[in-house]
Amino acid sequence: GGARTVRVGTSILRPADRLLARWRAAGGERTGLRVELVPFEDGPESLARLVASLGDAIDCFAGPCDSASWTATADVRVLESLPCRIAVPRRNPLARRRRLRWADLDGQTLLLVQNGDSPVLARLKAEIERGHPRVALAAADHFYDLGVFNECDRRGWLLETLDVWRDLHPAFAVLPMAWDYAIPWGVVCSRNPTPAARDFLERVAPAADVPG
Repeated sequence: GGARTVRVGTSILRPADRLLARWRAAGGERTGLRVELVPFEDGPESLARLVASLGDAIDCFAGPCDSASWTATADVRVLESLPCRIAVPRRNPLARRRRLRWADLDGQTLLLVQNGDSPVLARLKAEIERGHPRVALAAADHFYDLGVFNECDRRGWLLETLDVWRDLHPAFAVLPMAWDYAIPWGVVCSRNPTPAARDFLERVAPAADVPG
């Protein structure tokens, strides 16, 4: 019945595969709990509505969760850290490199997620402004969606990205960078989960595994 169903959101940039792999590894399929996948859009308005209304149509979703605004309305359970990479348009000679250094970025424009919402990327932005003045910075108006990747491809810009988006857009090569920045990845859920969602979360994100 509905009381034993958990609704997991999934989108192009925030797919449910990694979360469901944790569910299976924890033996969740033997609990009798039914997982229903619910698609959503990555656009800024859709994502904002989703986070504000978690527990209505969707109980939780997984993805990068270094968002100060999300913690104000949702339960954010960080499960791991994903190293920050750089997506380089394939027509850029840098795309043939195996690894990038700061000197490689001189004269390039690097796009970061919207200003002010990610503490990790705020530190990265501050380092670039302080120590790498030949790297031009651009900021997305919102969280990433496919439109951001398309815009960077059109302009020839680099953008900060993650390995989970390595195959997202064919116009980019995703390369490691000589820095130590990493983005928290985890599950974002309602602060008042249903009994089914609470059981699911205890499998995929038990309190013992959640930092802090």
